[in-house]
Amino acid sequence: MRRDFCFYLVMFMVLVFSSDCFAQEQRKIKLTSQTLVVVKTSQHIDAEQFKVGTSVPLDVAVDVKVDDEILIAAGAPVMAVVDNAETEGMIGQGGEISIAIQSTTAVDGTVVALTGNLRAKGESEVGGTVAVGLILCPLALLNTGEPGIISGGSQMRAFTIGEYKILPRR
Repeated sequence: MRRDFCFYLVMFMVLVFSSDCFAQEQRKIKLTSQTLVVVKTSQHIDAEQFKVGTSVPLDVAVDVKVDDEILIAAGAPVMAVVDNAETEGMIGQGGEISIAIQSTTAVDGTVVALTGNLRAKGESEVGGTVAVGLILCPLALLNTGEPGIISGGSQMRAFTIGEYKILPRR
C-alpha cells in the first residue's frame, strides 16, 4: 500500500513538473530576423570625446512587440561601439563620427544581436576657406570645419540578426 502511494506520488510530481516546463516552452515567442529595433542616444557623441573602439551608451527607444507581447522593453541598454572618429581638420575639413550597434537584452535576459549604424559628418568649409585664404589672407587656411556630432536623443534603426525564442514579460 505504501509502495503504491510512493509510486503515485512520484508520478504526480513528474507530471506536474513536466507540464510546467512544457507550458513555459509554449509561452516563448519567436523574434524573427530583421525585426526593427528603434535605438536612441542618451548623450551627445562626438569624435573629441569618443575614440574608435569606445563603447557608446544607447537605449531601446520603443518596446519591441510581437503578438502584443513585449519582447524587448523600451529603455533596455544597447551595446554599440565607435567605428570611425575623425576630428575637424585644417583648411575647413569637417569632422565625422560613426557608431555600430551590436546587441541588446530581451525581457527574459536573452542577448539579441543587432545590426545598425549611425553616422554624422560635420559641415565642410573647404571651398570658402581656400578662396578666402588665397585671395585675402593665408591665415584663413587655419580655419577648421564643423565637428561631426550625434545629438543626444537621436534615434536610429537597428535590426535583429537571427531568430530568438523569448519568454515575454508578464
